[in-house]
Amino acid sequence: MIRITVTLPEPKDREGFDNHYFGTHLPLIKALPFVEEVTVNKVFESNNLEFTPYLIAQFSFKSKSMMEESLASSHGGQLYSDVENLMNFLSGPPRIVFSETLGN
Repeated sequence: MIRITVTLPEPKDREGFDNHYFGTHLPLIKALPFVEEVTVNKVFESNNLEFTPYLIAQFSFKSKSMMEESLASSHGGQLYSDVENLMNFLSGPPRIVFSETLGN
C-alpha cells in the first residue's frame, strides 16, 4: 500500500481554510482515480515539531504506479492547481510524505 501523508500547518484563517479544504480540496482528493482510502485528522497536540500542525490528511493507493497515474491525471492536475488556493489560508507550506506500508 502506498500512502501520501500531508501535514497542514495552522491556518491564518481557520474558517476560510476549513470552508475551502472541506468544500473544495477534499472532494478533489476523493475524486482521484485509484484512491483507496482518505482520512483527515485534526491535531489537538504535538511534540518536537518546528511548526504547529492543524490537519493531517492521508490517502492511499494499491501501488506506486497507480499513485503516479492518479497524480498525473486531469484530476491530479486539478488537485495540484488547488494547492495555490489553499496556500492563501496557510501560515506555511504543507509537509508531504510519500511512503510504502511494510510487512502487512
